[in-house]
Amino acid sequence: MSRIHSRSLALLTAVALVSPAVAHAGPDDGRTVATAAHVDSPKTFWANDTFVLKSEVSGTTTPLDDTVAWVGKGYGSDGRNQYQFTLPKNGLFDFFGEPGETYYTAPAATWGSQQPIWMGFGADAGLPMEAFRDHTASLDLLSVNGPGDVELFSYLDSESGLHRLLGTSQDSPKSIPLTAGSHFHNYTAFSKPGRYELTYRTTARGKDGKLIASQPTVAVVQVGGQSPKAEKTQSTRERFDAAKPGSQAELADAAYSLSVAPKAKRSQEGDEHLSTLKFEAGNKANGTLTLFIDGYFLTDLDVKDGTAQWDEFLGPKDSQIQAVFTPDDGPRWVSTPLHYTPGKEAAVTSEDSAETWSDHTGDASTVRQLQDTEEPTVTNSKFTAHIEPYGESSSKLVVETEDKNFNGFISGGFYDGGDATYAGLDFEGYIHNGHGEVLIGDENLYNGQEARVVVIPHPTIKAQSGTVVLAKSYQRGKTFDAKGTLGSATESESTASSAAPTPTTKPHQQPSEPAVPEKKCSSKHFLDHGHVDIKAMREGDKLTTVLEDETSLVDKGVVDRPLDDVVLAVHDNALVKRSERMGDKKLDFMGKVGEKFYMLPETQNHDIIWPGYNTQSLDYGQTNGTVNLNFEPKSVPEGATWGLFISRNLGQEQEVLMDSTKGDHTIETDFATHTHTTWAFSKPGIYEFKVTYDTTTKDGKKITSAPQTLTLAVGDQAIKDCKSDLDNSQPSDEVKPSEPQPSDDVKPSDEVKPKPAPKPAPKADGSSNAKPWGWVIPVVIAGVFGALGGFFRDHGAELWARVQEMLKRFR
Repeated sequence: MSRIHSRSLALLTAVALVSPAVAHAGPDDGRTVATAAHVDSPKTFWANDTFVLKSEVSGTTTPLDDTVAWVGKGYGSDGRNQYQFTLPKNGLFDFFGEPGETYYTAPAATWGSQQPIWMGFGADAGLPMEAFRDHTASLDLLSVNGPGDVELFSYLDSESGLHRLLGTSQDSPKSIPLTAGSHFHNYTAFSKPGRYELTYRTTARGKDGKLIASQPTVAVVQVGGQSPKAEKTQSTRERFDAAKPGSQAELADAAYSLSVAPKAKRSQEGDEHLSTLKFEAGNKANGTLTLFIDGYFLTDLDVKDGTAQWDEFLGPKDSQIQAVFTPDDGPRWVSTPLHYTPGKEAAVTSEDSAETWSDHTGDASTVRQLQDTEEPTVTNSKFTAHIEPYGESSSKLVVETEDKNFNGFISGGFYDGGDATYAGLDFEGYIHNGHGEVLIGDENLYNGQEARVVVIPHPTIKAQSGTVVLAKSYQRGKTFDAKGTLGSATESESTASSAAPTPTTKPHQQPSEPAVPEKKCSSKHFLDHGHVDIKAMREGDKLTTVLEDETSLVDKGVVDRPLDDVVLAVHDNALVKRSERMGDKKLDFMGKVGEKFYMLPETQNHDIIWPGYNTQSLDYGQTNGTVNLNFEPKSVPEGATWGLFISRNLGQEQEVLMDSTKGDHTIETDFATHTHTTWAFSKPGIYEFKVTYDTTTKDGKKITSAPQTLTLAVGDQAIKDCKSDLDNSQPSDEVKPSEPQPSDDVKPSDEVKPKPAPKPAPKADGSSNAKPWGWVIPVVIAGVFGALGGFFRDHGAELWARVQEMLKRFR
């Protein structure tokens, strides 16, 4: 059994004991605090024919501008820190800092806890994408007001592993396309701790050519310091004005001091990067100390008996730290700025005081505008696409537009044939001022495939998209060039309203009990891309398992469905080669290194189904602390193996959650979670699992959800077979799960093929020459062959097994 989110409760308890006690205060007191949880912020919703930005915390939405995301210190169940990111030495992060520097970062994935915060952004499933030009909406980062830069990215430790999403650096993307039901979990790195105000809006262009845009909305992120309070408190200015002023002599007698030095006692990973901020009052005064970094709020500290101390990760850059002390009794104090240099000590005393302090909260003069909101028209519609080798196993795609005021997105990918719908590898990039680049880890996997490039204008741009075939038969190591043209601003526009009516969504309805007998494969809903979750719900002593469907492929919006009613369809674009980087023996359920397997990635690929599991609605305090998700194989392709795992340490370390080669079919969770994993299937075919959730209540009663069947059709042929109800699977032998089944050279799906349906007999023309046997005989023959076809379809696998047994006797 794989225990995903807690290896040791005692270890987490120990971490809590050695961590400083949580205190509260600050300018965001009274807001909803999003922290130590699954957070989508901002998340785009559709209401009243426009976009609205909100924050979603563990499934509960709040107004974005009334929420503060707190990124503090956080640790996984193994005691390792989850709030620091060290820049690799490959030069990919030169836009942000020097290789080897470490920065405050909200993690892309958490390990055993959701500390300090599991933060991303996304879009509700109810967005009416069909009403937008290019079926595209865009999340736009308009401005930032904070002590440093902010970068949102995904990263695996490889030469092409960086995907920049949004950021405040000069050449960082300022917009990213959204699709209905999508959400990203990314790294969010901050060059300095402190309080940030990030202003977002979401835009799209309707098919009538009109711009649709949300109101610009501020997302507040508090990096470092202590958690904001639930209730509103006095501002620093209000407290200061109410406190007693003091003369220089009185301040000298009070003997206030503020010092900063490297943390001396180090007990946890990452402590080597911390600094201890210490305040002392010779007069033993009580009160509140407010700290600012480069003029931005950092934290409030309670001063008791003249002392306050806080360990903070101040980052690798020099900063100015300023203190404001408002005592309950005694003279108030504003320190002169204390210069912080990483690894150095510094101090300031009340003998050196300032008249006031720098506070940029709500200061419009310090806001950095990142992009404007104008609607330019393209003056030159031509563009070029170029791909060339990059590093040892990657390529670089570069798109240049003739109009250097053009902003937009790069899409497309590698397609297995000119008529292929889904890309085996997506191209995702941002074009700013006419230039865009995408690093592609192709690793010779896509040789011979068609490389298409789509240039999509940002919604504020009055133009249509353009597509070019960059290479009919791509070969890594070669250079390819192509020229393309954007569509005109009026092309394909209609007079219909750009704002589609709010789609009718089916709320999270309680699904009915599984139908008996089970539905045939062909009668189920096929979901082949988008976001779904295997979700647990509890009412009293009853557990229910549903599939939360955000794909909008069947119904708009979010719909809870019985697992029995769906097929998760995995196309051949999910085929990847098992590389040396995934060569760890514990991943052998993938198949051999160098061979291809089907992979559903941990991070979303919009052309591949993206299943996760979700226990967010459960109260673990009403259980024994553990909830299990169980996958019992009902049938899998002969010789196939499969597994689920999650990655850590920039993708170089994996924890296996399920492994068919070891009979490990359970994921054990001990806190409410929403998690996406990597799924791996060694062979194509139809996989069926009996899925249940179970737990033990606080009073010792075991409860289990009603079993349901989760069907995955893996591979294009399996999807086709599933839709025609062809049985291409064999029951799996789970008696000795530690010994993988040997594969046969001939796949069951190729062994028993259904006979083609007979052509319909021509209709009688009513003439005197028509004979009744002319139509009776074909009907009888059709019935006979139909019965034979049904017999072979239903019993073909069994017959073939007997044929194989007979052949063995003659060998």
